Amino acid sequence: MKKIIFLFLLLFSLTLVGQEFKQASPISKSIALPVLQKADTMDVSGIDWMQIQSEDAIAIANNLPLRAGISLNYDIDPYVDGQWSLLPNNKVVWRYKLTVPGAKSVILSFDQWKLSEDAELFVYNDNGYIVGAYTHNHNDPNGGIRQMSSVPVPGDVITIELVENANPNTLPAQPKTKSQTQGSITIQQFSGNIAPIELHSYSPRSIIHISDVVLIYNDQVNDSPDKDLGDAGSCQVNINCSPEGDNWQVQKRGVARILYKDGTSWYYCSGTLINNTQNNGTPYFLTAYHCGATASAADHNQWQFYFNYERPGCANTGTPPNNLITGCVKRAGGDISGGSDFQLVELNSTPSLSWNPYYNGWDKSGTASSSGVGIHHPAGDAKKISTYTTTLGTGTWPNGGMSSAHWTVKWASTTNGYGCVEGGSSGSPLFDNNKRVIGTLTGGNSSCGNQASATDYYGKFSVHWTANGTTNDKQLKPWLDPLNSNPTTLNGFDPNANTNPPVANFSATPTSIMAGESVQFTDISTNYPTSWKWTFQGGYPSTSTIRSPVISYVTPGTYNVKLVVSNQYGSDSIVKNAYITVTSYTAPSTTVTIGTGTTSGGVYPLGIGISASYVNDAAIYLNSEIGGSGIIKKIAWKPGNSRTDTRNIKIYMKHTSSTSFSETTTNDLLQDATLVYDGTFTPNIAGWFTITLQTPFNYIKSQNLMVITVVNGTAANRASNCSYTTSTNRHLQCSRTVNCLDTVGTVNNNRPNIQLTIDPYTEPVANFAGLNAVFSEDFESTTFPPTGWTAVNGDTDNSGLWESSTDVNHTFNGLSSAYHGWGDGTTYQKGWFITPAIILPSGNPKLSFWSYNTFPTYYTKSAVLISTTTSDTSAFTQIWSPSSVTESWVQTILDLSSYAGQTVYIAFKYSGTDGHGWYLDDVKIQTEEYTQLVTYEGDPVTIIDKSSNNPTLWEWTIPGSIDNYLYTQNVNTFYNVAGQYDVSLKIGNPAGEDIKNITNFVKVIGRTPIARLKGTGNLKDIYTRPFIPKGGTVNYTDKSQRVPTGWNWSFPNGVPSSSTLQNPSNIKYISADTFNVSLNVYNAHGSDTITYLNYVVVGGKDTCTNFLETDNIAVYNADSGFLPGHCDFVSGTTHYHFYKYSEYYKNAYPGKIYGFGMYVYKAQGTGKTIKVTVWSDNGGIPGTVLYTETRNITSFTENSYNVITFTTPVSVSGNFFIGYELNYDASHNYTTHQFCGLMAAFRNTTENATAFGSFGTATPGTWYSFQDVLGNPSSLMLDLIFEYTDPGVLAAVESITGCGTGSVKVISSSKTNQTFYLTDNAGTTLQSWTGNDSIHIFSGLSNGIYRGKVKIGAQESPLSDPVTLTNVSASEAGTLTVPLTEICLGSSTGIMTLSGYSGNIQKWQKRVNMGSWIDIPSTSSTFSEIPSSTGTWQYRAFVQNATCSPDSSNIVSIIVDAVTVGGTLTSTNTEVCINSNSGAMTLSGNVGNIVRWEKRVNGGVWQNISNTTNTYNENLTTAGTYEFRVLVQNEQCYQEYSNILIINVVLPVTAGILNGEHNEICVNSSTGVITISGYDGTILKWQNRHNGGIWTDISNNTDTFEETINLAGLWEYRVIVGNGICDPDTSNIFVINVSETPISGTLIDGGEYCGAANPLLTIDGYTGTIVNWEEKINNNNWTIINNTLNSYSPVLVNSGTYKYRVKISNGSCPAIYSNEEIVQIYDSTIAGILVYPYDSLCIGESTGLITDIGYVGNIIKWQYNIDGGAWIDIPFTDEQYQDIPSTPGIWQYRAVVKNGVCAEAYSDPAIFYIFNIPVASFDYLVNSYTVNFTNTSQYANTYSWVFGDGMTSTEDNPIHIYSQDGIYNVSLIASNGICSDTSEQIIIVTYITIYDSNLDITLYPNPSPDGNIFLAFNNYDNESQISIKLVNQLGEIVKYYKDIKLVDKSLPLNLSFLSSGVYSIEIIYQNRQVVLPLIIVK
Repeated sequence: MKKIIFLFLLLFSLTLVGQEFKQASPISKSIALPVLQKADTMDVSGIDWMQIQSEDAIAIANNLPLRAGISLNYDIDPYVDGQWSLLPNNKVVWRYKLTVPGAKSVILSFDQWKLSEDAELFVYNDNGYIVGAYTHNHNDPNGGIRQMSSVPVPGDVITIELVENANPNTLPAQPKTKSQTQGSITIQQFSGNIAPIELHSYSPRSIIHISDVVLIYNDQVNDSPDKDLGDAGSCQVNINCSPEGDNWQVQKRGVARILYKDGTSWYYCSGTLINNTQNNGTPYFLTAYHCGATASAADHNQWQFYFNYERPGCANTGTPPNNLITGCVKRAGGDISGGSDFQLVELNSTPSLSWNPYYNGWDKSGTASSSGVGIHHPAGDAKKISTYTTTLGTGTWPNGGMSSAHWTVKWASTTNGYGCVEGGSSGSPLFDNNKRVIGTLTGGNSSCGNQASATDYYGKFSVHWTANGTTNDKQLKPWLDPLNSNPTTLNGFDPNANTNPPVANFSATPTSIMAGESVQFTDISTNYPTSWKWTFQGGYPSTSTIRSPVISYVTPGTYNVKLVVSNQYGSDSIVKNAYITVTSYTAPSTTVTIGTGTTSGGVYPLGIGISASYVNDAAIYLNSEIGGSGIIKKIAWKPGNSRTDTRNIKIYMKHTSSTSFSETTTNDLLQDATLVYDGTFTPNIAGWFTITLQTPFNYIKSQNLMVITVVNGTAANRASNCSYTTSTNRHLQCSRTVNCLDTVGTVNNNRPNIQLTIDPYTEPVANFAGLNAVFSEDFESTTFPPTGWTAVNGDTDNSGLWESSTDVNHTFNGLSSAYHGWGDGTTYQKGWFITPAIILPSGNPKLSFWSYNTFPTYYTKSAVLISTTTSDTSAFTQIWSPSSVTESWVQTILDLSSYAGQTVYIAFKYSGTDGHGWYLDDVKIQTEEYTQLVTYEGDPVTIIDKSSNNPTLWEWTIPGSIDNYLYTQNVNTFYNVAGQYDVSLKIGNPAGEDIKNITNFVKVIGRTPIARLKGTGNLKDIYTRPFIPKGGTVNYTDKSQRVPTGWNWSFPNGVPSSSTLQNPSNIKYISADTFNVSLNVYNAHGSDTITYLNYVVVGGKDTCTNFLETDNIAVYNADSGFLPGHCDFVSGTTHYHFYKYSEYYKNAYPGKIYGFGMYVYKAQGTGKTIKVTVWSDNGGIPGTVLYTETRNITSFTENSYNVITFTTPVSVSGNFFIGYELNYDASHNYTTHQFCGLMAAFRNTTENATAFGSFGTATPGTWYSFQDVLGNPSSLMLDLIFEYTDPGVLAAVESITGCGTGSVKVISSSKTNQTFYLTDNAGTTLQSWTGNDSIHIFSGLSNGIYRGKVKIGAQESPLSDPVTLTNVSASEAGTLTVPLTEICLGSSTGIMTLSGYSGNIQKWQKRVNMGSWIDIPSTSSTFSEIPSSTGTWQYRAFVQNATCSPDSSNIVSIIVDAVTVGGTLTSTNTEVCINSNSGAMTLSGNVGNIVRWEKRVNGGVWQNISNTTNTYNENLTTAGTYEFRVLVQNEQCYQEYSNILIINVVLPVTAGILNGEHNEICVNSSTGVITISGYDGTILKWQNRHNGGIWTDISNNTDTFEETINLAGLWEYRVIVGNGICDPDTSNIFVINVSETPISGTLIDGGEYCGAANPLLTIDGYTGTIVNWEEKINNNNWTIINNTLNSYSPVLVNSGTYKYRVKISNGSCPAIYSNEEIVQIYDSTIAGILVYPYDSLCIGESTGLITDIGYVGNIIKWQYNIDGGAWIDIPFTDEQYQDIPSTPGIWQYRAVVKNGVCAEAYSDPAIFYIFNIPVASFDYLVNSYTVNFTNTSQYANTYSWVFGDGMTSTEDNPIHIYSQDGIYNVSLIASNGICSDTSEQIIIVTYITIYDSNLDITLYPNPSPDGNIFLAFNNYDNESQISIKLVNQLGEIVKYYKDIKLVDKSLPLNLSFLSSGVYSIEIIYQNRQVVLPLIIVK
């Protein structure tokens, strides 16, 4: 049994929906899902109802809150509970049904709630009571997971239902289509879901979990519907009673009922919205502290606030409105114990203005009011009012409140009752007689009946203000007085009643930051501003229209901030000077280690494996821990173990303001995260394991850092437990055996330790380039593939090719894109789409294209490839393929610079099997333009950032574009007006900022527009023309291209007949005919006109369609049959059919349906019928049958267009459906009984969803749109034949504006003799005229509303629609304004605007420097251009109002300044000594005024110099590089810098220290490197001298010097250092002593010796001194022999190699060695001993290895002899030898050994005895059972016989007797004792005669040597016939003798044709059979 928690809950209305719900019904109702029959039942047996009743009785007696129900802990999880179903429209629905025994109503409490954007959630009972739909609007506004509680549902059985779009990660495959072509019709296989499918598992995108179910047992409403929910006392007075509530109708709007949660209990309280000094509608809500005194933040998130919950009148009847907000945040509170009992919360959302909220005012003076009211919700009841008329007293809450902190109140009796307070009133406001809040209710003892004596206590607002504590969370003041104005009183605020302009104010946090950080600005303006305009000096962005923006700063300094706020009543501004302080950037440490903990376990950012191969890990690291802004290059974690398996990891980083996690999913966290690494890794280090990021992360210190890892390993992985450190709620982890991106992770305190490698920022350098297209394809041509393009099918299935599609499009004003779809789920699709040959320009060409991907979760691979040779698919190399894709349009730009100048082909390759489709559009090859980008009006422009040094902020200034300012890294924009435009890019990062301006960077070329139009009417005919009745209207849409600025429409016979609007609507036609329509469009570059002839069809009969111009015609295969026709869709064992098809026609006029046309694809079924039917419109689905008739299927022509004419036309006056009805046989044959029409191929949009079908398992089915049942919209090819009802003669009027007076044109639908009437709006005739015309104009009319009618004989038209005639007065040119009065040459004037004019603009004029006026042919109210010269340009406009005389506007002047030129900065000095003057620096050639000079030292920050003259100098006191520049601005032109002048400031010269490698060297040797160090200046020269002579200059100015000296003696060196400015300095002297080189001489008299020796070695010819002799033995180390003589005689007794040399030196020269002389000593030769494996062999056998062991020396050869003959040399020198003797005899072998110069030695011989190989053979003689064997073997002396019967013999010639017949294998082994040979033969032993005693038959001879045998039939009767079969061992009959009669008793048989073998003779004789064996041996 689940745990039961008792919940004190006051019941609220169950008859109302308690939240703002979307108007919808559960989808299970709309598509008739079967009702869930099975419901889980809660176990409530543990509830002690007797105890509850007792406690309730006590509560009622003591005026305590009334309990309504108890909370039962009960888990409901969509992952494991309930039922999921997949619906045909690709939605999923989850339903769960629950029974709560004993409940009057049920509430659900959610501990997790976050609905997806498309989700809807309902709670309902079986009686039709529905709560919902809840939507994502009920989610946490901050995007997290919240707690939530539902509105109660009556009854004890409830169902919860959640519906959302299907999550493709966990669903069966999406519907797939497989196309094949039949004529122009696409036949497609439909394999989607057409019936609900139960899903056994599903992972929803919404997050919900129910933790508690509230059993409501005290339900006053359902028991007694007329009573209030809370059942307040009968004395209470409703707020809308008169007179009590009359004066409090405003204040009541702020009071609300609270249903609040505190731990496990729920209660009711009251409270009010409260105003603050900003008057800005912040939703603060004031209540009592004890209302949720211990409630957690999570509890507050479930609190419910019910506004306007009140009865409409004085009686307790009528349904109260119900406006609900869920959730709040506690801001401050004062305890009931020792305090004044207040609580201030801020609601999670602002009450809607439609609720008419009011923020009550307050009085903190502490003055007792003499009268007032309390407004409250007693016992959770509807809103009540209690009145006091006695001055308030002061008191102390009896149960421990702060002294004198409460008001005491006595209530008064009033007209409609006697108010008091009850449970649920707590926290409600007490108002004074000025209608301000002065207190909040704590409690008291009043009740109905004791009001006169009772006292209630209200905590004083004045005490709430600051007296409960010193911190913000203990006071009202910080929240209700943000302006710190400390008023005593504040009036209420009505957001709907404000008529004052706003008062601007703002705050910022923080106001002091480091460069690169951000500031949060908060608007605190009052009086409800509706727009904001910020200006941020030095900020990024520098302007904003967001209410509370976040702004970054990068340059140290102090900055002003300006805010302008506006509403409909006015505006206000405020400037805060020096408000933001920015300090210099300080870089963090290169390596930052966060976390010192050494514990590991349960923390797996690098993966787990085994139990959970998928791990998602997220951690938050505070900015204080990171230490500063920088570029994160590497990250490391510290696993405790080394692992060898490879895993996949994605690492994400993001900035976050969060300091801790709440439970959420990884997918939610990945929003706005940057993927910094995507690859594999092997965590093979126990310790810091480092991963180098593929994309470095630009971290900014103003926010914290979130690191997210997504690891996918295998089940074989082992856990990588990483070290962690405790950090509260800063770690979130999810681990599962399947992907858990959508799974809520677990929050914990064990945050992984990390180590970051961070590079500092450096000052960025601004640069940018525009992308100019040299090749472009937008796929808008009617030809596909486009000219030169190739579509190649790369797979075996010919159904998949690139094709043109109109489903989605990216091109501006375009229709088409290229598309490749998926296969059938199993067939792999590979489609190539290849460009024509493109010659890439030089430089940096770029490939740009846009992609849109359907079903991206099914993505397999998309790729871009390039070829430089041919378009053959084998020639391409891949250059791009993303790992994942998104559905929305995404631009990709690829760098092709490595192919610049080459001719290339580019291929777009689709790969995949299922679900994913790739749309491709706007393919361009672009070059980077750095000086000017040329484009056309209206064409997209791309400008890319090319800055260096990691900018993090961008501000583009792009005047003339549609954007003007952008703050993205790259720019995509449009220019709609021709001209040349400047572009400026300002970039920044924490290390600084830079600006780049390019004048006239964008050149926009104007083009004449291209006119295009579209009209829509009531219906459209099959030519897509509007088809309307007489009196109908057409709406026109401009579809023109190339940026027209004006439109002239002409509508012959339309009313009005012309228009200058871009999209004119409601053009009326009253005459039946077809009419043209024309559109003329123009701009500054020309005009274009298009006329559609006979475009509008008015009246009469026409054939109509719902098809779109972009539709393709299709038929779909079902499981059986076709759609739209007889078809069968199978789901499990259930069969679904379409029984009817209909097409929806929306119609607003009466008329008749004559039939319809349709293309019949299939018409099979002799004797079968269909019904053609017309239905009425029943709320958007077919309703009543208006017409039906039965037709034989065979009456239709298959594969042809058929026209169906109804027997009787059908009259309609509104919407209707036309279509056909099918019937099915019990066992339907879909080939022989099939009727099918055509339809539009399914569309990807919801446009024109007009096809419907009646669908189900049994006739007649249920009507659904194709959109609902099949998942996509379509239209049926049912072409309506329709005729409008003629309304008779009609009239229309059109006004003609005049100057002073005007005219009205009355138009008749008939052209005949008739009378035209002009009437006023009421129909009174003003004028008339009779004549033969269809139009008459009545003139001289004043302003007014006119109508018209005509009369033809007795027939009179209805009055026309009214028209307003507004005549014009004299032309008024109005006021011409300009945005700029001074501009820079090359810049645009900006848009000049003419306003306040009356009439039409005829032209503009301009002049320069008071010259002649020049006409400008523009009639627009705006004009701009780029002036071509400097000077004063003046403009004016001429306006003519109708026929009135033209008027000219005021003249505006624009001063055009020359472009700023920064000039050239020069100086008399470029280098100076430190503390010297710079010398005069002069700026020349500048155009414009000097704004300031700037300098920086050693690459630091530029510093401003307050100098505006052309010259400047200063003393330079810091050594290094001084850079100077001048900022110049000419009037309004961009500021420009001069060149940068560099002055190097040098320190005084210091020559430094001279040192070398050697103090002594040998002549002709190098001095070694002599180095000067520690010097300051420039090396002027080196010097040297020999033996104290004259110093000689050396031409060398580097730090080092080296030379070879060829003269012995004392050499000295020194260096002279200078800097060209300061005096030179001389270094110390470095001395080198140079000696002569020694000569080594020649060492002789070495040699070779056998045994001991005593040679005499001598050296001659050397110069110098012998230092010693040296000896090396056997290549060991040299050893010194202390001998300085020229000879040496060693005594050598051991063998070995002895080397000798002599070491000779001379002075300081290095010692040298003589040549080496060798003495070689050998040991005496030893021949060794031969060992070998055998000594006796047969010819042909190997001797085996003969090995010489123990020899000393080298084997120089081997020898052998035969039978003691001469030794023969064998040229073989290895120590092992083997041979194969070839003749018998005695063979001997020996080794010959020699050691050096010693004599040869011979080993003892190896002796071998060689024998012939025996040859075994024998003969034999068989005599019955005795066999004589004769041995004929050779070379053998022993024999071994085996006779085959188990017997053997060793005799030479044995005789063997066998015991029985048989075939025996006899073998003989002949041996000579060394080797042997074997001979085998088969012998047969048997008697010659075989006798059968049964038939007395004898067979002989047997065996037969030749095949001739005899059969003797000893008792033959001379009559019997004999049959004989001869059978071989395979059972085959080889001879058959049949029915033989013998002459005598013997039968000879010649069987000589048989081969040797064993046979059977089968004899049939005297009806008996015998089988005798026969052996033939030839």
